[in-house]
Amino acid sequence: MPEIFKFKIPQAYAVRGKSGIEVTLFYRPEKDREYIIGRDLSDAATVEFGINALQQLRSEGYAEIGTPECPLRPASGAIVDYLRNGKMFSHRRDGGARVHPWYHGIPSGFPSTKEHFRDIGALQRKEGAEESILWTRDRDPWVYVPNDDVGKAVTLAKLRELEIDAPVAETEVDYWGGPDVLEIREGGSVISTFHGLIYLSWVQEKNLAIANARYWKHVDPENVCATDGETFMGKDGLVHLNREVFELLPSRLATTRSGDVMRNPVVYRLNRSTRRPELQTGEPEAPYIFKPDDGLRRVLSSYGAAGYWKGRWLDHEIEEEKKHLEKLKG
Repeated sequence: MPEIFKFKIPQAYAVRGKSGIEVTLFYRPEKDREYIIGRDLSDAATVEFGINALQQLRSEGYAEIGTPECPLRPASGAIVDYLRNGKMFSHRRDGGARVHPWYHGIPSGFPSTKEHFRDIGALQRKEGAEESILWTRDRDPWVYVPNDDVGKAVTLAKLRELEIDAPVAETEVDYWGGPDVLEIREGGSVISTFHGLIYLSWVQEKNLAIANARYWKHVDPENVCATDGETFMGKDGLVHLNREVFELLPSRLATTRSGDVMRNPVVYRLNRSTRRPELQTGEPEAPYIFKPDDGLRRVLSSYGAAGYWKGRWLDHEIEEEKKHLEKLKG
């Protein structure tokens, strides 16, 4: 199956409650689905639709988020690594990314098999294992391997693909949901329900995603780092993105706004020669400016310390949508 695999959903709505939102997707029967491969970047009309939907959700508590004129797509799955002291990890896209260049994000991805249209939990665990590899911070580090079936299998396969020959420590993880609910219906019946952190965006493409936290309850927060494991097949073979991975403490970000300079961030990358994590100490490719994408903004809204981000993901999303619409209109 292709890396990006989706179909149009002409009926979907969101309802806001006291603790979160509930999104309902109405899948068409298999025979009526129009499958799409590749990116579908937003035009001004699509962004305007998104702004109106988010504003209505905020003010009235209900909004249509998928219509025949502006259909939605099946949900992406996302994971954020979370430690017992509140530490999280976030990668930063490079300047050549088609969507959100130089933005900070969390592991996420589109469905890549038909199974993922129903089992978003499997998609979340796959994306977390592919894009975020956790290590000890020893001179000769071990790799922390999650002990669930999907996370373990995908992480071990990723280590082989990247030719990483390091000891592994199978480690217990819990997957936390969240206050939001995603309900999927087909033919009048509910076929699956998921709890997590839902985020909606039309900024650069239509994006519906639901995130869970991968909680490493027995990992010492002072003895862990992370590297990016995402790869794809290019015309000349395997390409390893090897993005910068940042340590984040929500308490430090409580007063940090999008566009603020990050002071002395802790940043890791995989050393391509030694195949081990390396603390970044040289000049970065671009200044360290904090630019959280829609997924990270939603995580900070729920897990962040009280402050600028807490409980305000809808406000921030509407603000980002409006800024992008201004750019599209010139």
